[in-house]
Amino acid sequence: MTVAKAFAAALTGPRRARRRPDARHPFGYSAELFYWSPLAALGILVAGGVLSVWEGIQRLLHASEVQASLVGFAVLGLGCLLAAQPSPRRASPVPNWSRKPRPY
Repeated sequence: MTVAKAFAAALTGPRRARRRPDARHPFGYSAELFYWSPLAALGILVAGGVLSVWEGIQRLLHASEVQASLVGFAVLGLGCLLAAQPSPRRASPVPNWSRKPRPY
C-alpha cells in the first residue's frame, strides 16, 4: 500500500506544480516538486526496507533448502561484472578555463 501512495505522490507533484500563480502563491506552485518527489522516494525506500525485513524474518522462521542457487550466483556475477565496467561518459581531460564567468 505504501508504494501505491508513493506512486500517487510522485504523480501529484508535477500536476500540482503546473498550476498558475495566484494571490496566495504569487511565484506559482513549482516548489511543490521539491516536496512530493522526496516524499515518494522515501515511501518507496521505507516499503522496500519493511518488506525486506519481513521476508528475512519469514525465511528464518520457516527455513527451507536453497533452490536454484546457480541462478543466484549467475545474477550476482553479472552484477559484479556490470559494476566493474567504467562509466560510458568520457570526461574532458583538460577543463575549459577560457570561458568567462556569467555576470549574475
